[in-house]
Amino acid sequence: MPLINVVFLLLVFFMLTATPGAPDDRELRLPSVPSIGERERIEVPVLHLDAAGRLALADRPVAAGALTELGPRVELRADARAPARVLLPLLERLASAGVAQVELVTRVP
Repeated sequence: MPLINVVFLLLVFFMLTATPGAPDDRELRLPSVPSIGERERIEVPVLHLDAAGRLALADRPVAAGALTELGPRVELRADARAPARVLLPLLERLASAGVAQVELVTRVP
């Protein structure tokens, strides 16, 4: 019997101290996103950076200065052992070449 009294007191307490919010009267039509299986995969250039700092585009070696006309998006697959002193200037060169989005590919452990 005493437990029901405590529950009732808690119910009354929360009802008296709660501040009810005004209902949202805006009618919003939220955008929908297709599932991953339905999305169209956009082909983007894939750059490979190995542990020694060598760069390859489509399995062909390429000089970092020759990165032009790649498009607005690039996928970068860098080796985990690649030195940061090579990676950071590469990202700057990609930005100056007009690449707006670099997707750094990682693996889930």
